[in-house]
Amino acid sequence: MAPMAIRPTPDLRPSRHGSIPLTCSDSTNVTPPSRSQSRSDPGRPLSGAPGEPPPPSDDEKNPVKKQIEDANKYQKQAEDDLKKDKKDDTAGKQTEAIKKLEEAKKKLEDLLKQLREEEIERLLADLEKRCRYMLALQLEVRDDTVKLDAEIQKNSDGKPITAQAARGNKMADKEEAILLEAAMALKLIRT
Repeated sequence: MAPMAIRPTPDLRPSRHGSIPLTCSDSTNVTPPSRSQSRSDPGRPLSGAPGEPPPPSDDEKNPVKKQIEDANKYQKQAEDDLKKDKKDDTAGKQTEAIKKLEEAKKKLEDLLKQLREEEIERLLADLEKRCRYMLALQLEVRDDTVKLDAEIQKNSDGKPITAQAARGNKMADKEEAILLEAAMALKLIRT
């Protein structure tokens, strides 16, 4: 059998957003993951999603800030006590300042751990969505390829007619889309 030429067909040209329109013939509703789902800055929290409450004030958003301010207050009081020669009061205030700073440090470490876990969960959810999308496309391409091959074998000369070659080109375009999704998934894993 002669190899088929792979050419883009008019209905599979990239849209203005750069994505190739893809359809699945089975009843599953699979959409490609958007590029905005993968974030370039993993340390930056997602915000602005519809239905989210307004952002909290600085005091509510940063509970550690109060502990640090309290520690600074105790340090300032200890400094004043040293200037006034009240050494007994100074030690207690310094101890309290250290305690507040250690509490703030522990709280920050806990928040950082939680943020890392949430980011990993988002990454895994995005990877799972991409894999499901690629699987749906691959199953469709496989089924269509089997059907197309059976049709081509029925031709008297065993070669594809123009319509069959066009269908083969559409399947090749879907395979390219699967490869692009796989490359994006690998990029997410590596970052």
